[in-house]
Amino acid sequence: MRLKSQPLLLACLLLCDGARADDAGAAGGDTNWLGGFALLGRERTVLNATPLNQANFLDLAEHKTELAGLLEVRFQQFSWRARVETTHSDVAGQGQHTAFTLQELNRVFQLNDAVTLSLGKRLYALDPSYVNQPLGFFQKRSDLSDPLDSLGQSEGMPMAVLSWTGASASVAALYSRDARRHADGYNRGVEQSLLKFGYEFPQLSASIVLRRASGEANGVGASLSGAVGETLSWYGSAYSARGSQRPIVAGLLDADARLNPNTGASGEAGQGAYASLRANDGRRYHRATVGLVWTLPDLPKLQLEYAYDGRGLSDAQFGRLLALAKANRQSALPPQAIGGLQAQLAQLLVSQGARRRYLSVSLAQTVGEWELGGGVYLGQEDRSRVWHGTADYHFDTRTTLMISALHQAGAADSERALSPLGSSLALRLRRLF
Repeated sequence: MRLKSQPLLLACLLLCDGARADDAGAAGGDTNWLGGFALLGRERTVLNATPLNQANFLDLAEHKTELAGLLEVRFQQFSWRARVETTHSDVAGQGQHTAFTLQELNRVFQLNDAVTLSLGKRLYALDPSYVNQPLGFFQKRSDLSDPLDSLGQSEGMPMAVLSWTGASASVAALYSRDARRHADGYNRGVEQSLLKFGYEFPQLSASIVLRRASGEANGVGASLSGAVGETLSWYGSAYSARGSQRPIVAGLLDADARLNPNTGASGEAGQGAYASLRANDGRRYHRATVGLVWTLPDLPKLQLEYAYDGRGLSDAQFGRLLALAKANRQSALPPQAIGGLQAQLAQLLVSQGARRRYLSVSLAQTVGEWELGGGVYLGQEDRSRVWHGTADYHFDTRTTLMISALHQAGAADSERALSPLGSSLALRLRRLF
């Protein structure tokens, strides 16, 4: 739920609610105040000179100032989390924008010692991976510029969860219908049902999931995670389904896929090469990731993760994207129409990549009052790179100065060189309350 209103009024409502919850908790009432923060930030973005965003057709902000507040509250079996944000950017015609988001609102019913029923809007993690998440149907979308979600932007989805938990085994049945949103080809705006079977071994966690989503055939997935001693942990997950959705346009599909009678179930007639296609295209797609986290005393924590996403563009499909972008530039269409076609292609270049194979390498270390982290996200097909880093300085237990940077690089006609985003640098001050 998003509402436009005055930022001062919304901030006061959040702070007042937090104060009441804190007082009630201190008085021994049933309310348990979990916490929240206020945040002030400034961000500078450098855009790439890409044909997919000529003259900044996409209206991407190069300068942005943000003021945000987040509050989490639990009242008996109810829990909720809300975020208010007001931003001011240099985008023409937008200026100041304020939004209030009810990120979670959930009620848990304890039916007996082992069975619970959860109803409402929430996050539900199925995947143990950190960056690429084949089973991340109900959890937050990974963001390289904010890998730990320190800005509190993750938003849940409406769902019902019936779960049973035994000594080692567990079973959960989930249903989610995100009907009010426009389907984005990922998890938003999708109706989903899922069964999860889990088991906890002495040093190994395993699960199997069976899923059905609107526009797709039945899918199956699994996850494993474990530890070797106290310094090394590992994880992996995989998922496979026929017609697994991801944004693509018809002009990029292989010839046999375009001729498949199932292809075009989600498309619109008359759009030609730019018809929206993927769902129920008759093909089976596989996704998988494996990774490890290695922690040694007095050394930076190392995290490695390799991912494969069969829904991504092959070399041939990416070559067609480049050809379409070139043809658009050379067409006799009005500039506004050309910009619209290029914008459709730009939407395919998502933050986690539009290709199939990626490697993530990151390091993290605490030095005095500083928490330092950074790494690189490598595209294996064209050696594109996303460099990212964070530096957080803790003035005290509640106040933190947060510095983050991101830079995309790659050879000409590579995925990252084609992306509208080049670099970004953000400075933020966060205060817990």
